Amino acid sequence: MIELPAKVRDAIFRQDFIAFLRKAYEILYPGETLIWGWYLEAIAHFLEDCRGKRARKIINAPPRSLKSFIVSVAWVAFTLSRDPTHRFICCSYPGDLATKLHAVCRRLMESDWYCSLCPTRLEKSTENELITTKGGYRYATSVGGTLTGLGADTIILDDPLSADEARSEVSRRNVNQWFPKALMSRLNNKKAGAVIIVMQRLHMDDLTGHLMEIGGWDRLCLPAKAPKDASIPLWRGDYAWKADELLQPLREDDSVLDELKRQFGAEAFNALYLQAPVPAGGNMLKPEWLKWCELAPTRQSSDQVVISVDTAAKATATSNYSAMLVFLVRKSNEFYLIEIYRKRLEFPDLLAAIEALITKYKPNAVLIEDHSSGTGLCQQLQKNGVAGVIPIRPINDKATRMSTETPKLQAGNLILPKVASWIDDFRVEYLAFPNAKYNDQIDALSQFLNWQSNRPAPSTFAYEFIDVRDHGGYAAVLGAPTAEDILYWRGLR
Repeated sequence: MIELPAKVRDAIFRQDFIAFLRKAYEILYPGETLIWGWYLEAIAHFLEDCRGKRARKIINAPPRSLKSFIVSVAWVAFTLSRDPTHRFICCSYPGDLATKLHAVCRRLMESDWYCSLCPTRLEKSTENELITTKGGYRYATSVGGTLTGLGADTIILDDPLSADEARSEVSRRNVNQWFPKALMSRLNNKKAGAVIIVMQRLHMDDLTGHLMEIGGWDRLCLPAKAPKDASIPLWRGDYAWKADELLQPLREDDSVLDELKRQFGAEAFNALYLQAPVPAGGNMLKPEWLKWCELAPTRQSSDQVVISVDTAAKATATSNYSAMLVFLVRKSNEFYLIEIYRKRLEFPDLLAAIEALITKYKPNAVLIEDHSSGTGLCQQLQKNGVAGVIPIRPINDKATRMSTETPKLQAGNLILPKVASWIDDFRVEYLAFPNAKYNDQIDALSQFLNWQSNRPAPSTFAYEFIDVRDHGGYAAVLGAPTAEDILYWRGLR
C-alpha cells in the first residue's frame, strides 16, 4: 500500500465521504476493526444525493448495520466540516438514543483529528446542542420533543418508534401524525431541504409503510438477506445483489440469522431483519380464522389422513421450497394440520422425504400438483406401489384458488397446534399471502382444501377390520366393507 502524504490524505477526507466515515470510525472506536461491506458504500452514496437539493430519503436496514453511525454521526460531522452554517435537527424515539448519538458526534467533532482536518469549531457543546462559530448546529431531541423556534436545513429521524410501541395502533398513529405536522414543518426551505429517515421495519403501518403508501420518498432497503436479485447503486456503478445473498456474511451468516429467528420469532424477524413486516391483520387470509389446539389428536378409525404436496422445480439456493402438509380429517369439516415438512430438495431426496411421511402416517390420499417435478413424483410413487396418490392439475392462479376456499377457513375448519417447530413459518406465510416471497405452504393448503371441496363425499358408515390378505395387519377403511370382506374376516370364506 502506498503511503500518501498527510496533506493529500486530509484533502481526500475533506472531499470523500467514504474515506471520512472510515477514518471517523477509527477515531471513535480505536482498536476495533471496521468490517467493510458494499452496503456501507451504498448508504454513503444514497446520502450524497441529499447535498444541496431537496431530498426525501428512507433507509431501512437491520439492527447493528452501522446505519445510525453513518447517517446521524458521520454524515452530520462531514457536512458541518464543509459547511459550518448548515443546521440539523436529529430526532429519535427513545431520548437516550438521541442523546447517545449526539454525544458520539460531539466526540468526533471535538477530536484532534477533526479539528486539524477542517476549520469548523464548536461555540456551544451541550448534551443536546452543538453550535458552530458560524451559526450551524446539530440539535438532538426525542420524537415528540420540543422544537419551538427551531429550523433545519436537514432533518434526520433515526429510529422513530420502539419495537414495543409498534404493536400499539395509537402509538403508530401518533408518530405518523407528529412527523408531518411537527417535524416536517421545521424545514427552513421546503423546496431545498432534506429529510432522512433511518429505521428498521417494525410494522406494516410504521412510518416507512405510511410514507411509502403516500408516495414521494426515495427508499434504500437493505434486508439481512436479499429477497430477489437487485441492482444497488454505488459510487462507481451498481452492485449486483443476488437473491438470498447475505448483507453481512462475515458478521451474520445463515446460522446467526437462524438463531435470531428462533429468538425473535418469525414475524419479528421478518420485520427487523428482512425489512418485510407481516400484516398483523393478514392480507387475504385473516388470523382470526385460525383455530388452535393444545395437542394434535390421536387418529381414530373414522379419521382420514391426507398429505398435500407442493413441489419446487429445482433445489438451488434461490429456488422455491417443496412443502408437504399432513392433515388429519375428522367429521369431514375438522382439518387438523399435524405436520409440515418444507425443504429445498433434489428429486431423489424429495422422493425419499415423501415416502418417509407415507410410511409414518399411512395416508388415505397423497395430493401432488401435476406439474414439473410433481408429475415425475406421482409417476414414481405409483410405480413403487404407493396407493392413494392423486395428481392434481391446478386451475386458475394461486390467489384465485385460495380465495374460493376461504369460507372453510372462516368457518374455523383449519385447526393448528399451539406448539410446533414449523408453526411460526406457516403463520407468517399465511398472513403475508399472496404477497410473501414464498407461497409453497399455502399452495399446498389450498390444494388440500380444493380437493376436499371437489371429491365425492365419504360414507358416514365406518368399519375397522383385519385384512391379512393385503395388509397383514389392521387397516382403517372409510365406507362399508364388501360382503366378501366381512365373510372373510369372520372366517366364513
